[in-house]
Parts: sequence; C-alpha cells; structure tokens
Amino acid sequence: IAIDFKAPINEFLQRMDDELSERDFKDIKTGLAAAVRGHVKKLGERAYQENIKGCDFVILFLPSEAVFSATLNADPSIVDFAAEKNVGIA
Repeated sequence: IAIDFKAPINEFLQRMDDELSERDFKDIKTGLAAAVRGHVKKLGERAYQENIKGCDFVILFLPSEAVFSATLNADPSIVDFAAEKNVGIA
C-alpha cells in the first residue's frame, strides 16, 4: 500500500490557536477541504497503482480526527471523489 502523509493541513492547524468567529472557522474548513481535494487529485494523477505491483490505491493520511471531520464537514463528497481517483482517506 502506498501511503501519502504530506496532507496540506498546516494553515488549518496554525489557525486553530486563533480566536475565530464562526464564519472564520467555516472559511478555514472550506480552505482545508479545497486543499485536501487538490491533493487527492494530484495523488490520483500519480497513478501509484500502475507503478507499484499489487497496489490498487494510495492512502492519504490525515493526522487527526479533527482534520478529517473538518474536511468532511466542508466537503461531504470528498471520500467519493477520492475513491474515483483510487485514493483512500484515512
């Protein structure tokens, strides 16, 4: 299994220490979801399954439940989008 752990979450994590309004938090989650979606697209284009024998997909590792939940909250279709690109999100 190919695992990518370079998820684009730095801005999200840095901003979590800030005092945020509900609108700011929503905007940050939307930005996070867009960054993760873009990363999924890039991983899909790399076609790991064609280059690693026996590898059917690549796993995009998100390092915390909070990051995964925020991504899903902002973009509920991202898991299906990732599956179409042969990427699993964990």
